Amino acid sequence: MLRMPAHIAAVGDSASAVLDIADELAMLSARSGDAWHAAMAHALHGLGHYVSGDLRRSIEHLTAGIAAFEQLGDAGTAALFEISWSEVAELLGDLVGATAAMQRAQLLGSTARFRSATILRSVLCWLTGRTGDIDRALTIGREAVAEAHRPFNPVIRAHALFALGVAEGLHGSLDVAQRYLEEALAIHQRVGMARETAMDHRHLGYTANARGEPAVAFEHQLTGLRLAVGVGLPWTVTLISRGLAEAAIELGQVELACAVLGAADSLSQQHDYAVAADEAPSVERARARATELIGADAVAAAMARGHGLDVPGVLALVEREQHAR
Repeated sequence: MLRMPAHIAAVGDSASAVLDIADELAMLSARSGDAWHAAMAHALHGLGHYVSGDLRRSIEHLTAGIAAFEQLGDAGTAALFEISWSEVAELLGDLVGATAAMQRAQLLGSTARFRSATILRSVLCWLTGRTGDIDRALTIGREAVAEAHRPFNPVIRAHALFALGVAEGLHGSLDVAQRYLEEALAIHQRVGMARETAMDHRHLGYTANARGEPAVAFEHQLTGLRLAVGVGLPWTVTLISRGLAEAAIELGQVELACAVLGAADSLSQQHDYAVAADEAPSVERARARATELIGADAVAAAMARGHGLDVPGVLALVEREQHAR
């Protein structure tokens, strides 16, 4: 994902503590009839379940909390949790719903006079491109990059550059995409944002692969994988694994590619992640190409080798194979 998730910013990795607070807040607000704190209890339950991996319960609570905040006329808080709702929907593969949530967040944020409109615009650029409206994504992304100078904030600018770089890549403007992504990468590295740096490498890898440079693409994806594993981010590992597999096939490392695809499938199942509509074609192309090269039985056997691996196990598999070459 493009942005630092709201649940990480608000919760860290203390899901159980947040859920306990949410339970107590729900009880106290029910006793006092305090509707605002009842809404916040739902929202906190949503964040807590997000961190603990129960995405379905997370989205149910976030939906209830957002509706309650809107009824109370608190557009700003509703907008904040629309962002969280969008993140969960994206993990569940609902890009259309995630995009609609960010559009609502932008509208509510305007009403509430948000000072983070550029971040909202950057995320909307990312999601709009993923749903196939590339021209619209380019327009939004260019607006976000322009806004990032007023006032200048390097992290906000990096978010905007990343989103626009991805959109330019989807448009086929590979040199422009690389320039934006490299600038985003330099900022993210400078401020120590490992997750965002991993995603920068992922999309620089896609750009290199599209340019016919699979060795460069593989190195970007491997760097991104190491960063994502280092901070324990299964969804980012899943996304990067698919990009790494595509580059590995082009390099003739077909069995490794299939094992990594098997690991990505397994992680998706473990964490209830869905293959989004924009991801599915590339995954299917990779499997079809691998089948053409080594046959269906070998593909199935290699994918089974990756199935069941945890986040560190994916990286260990790739590095073991690379060391053996």
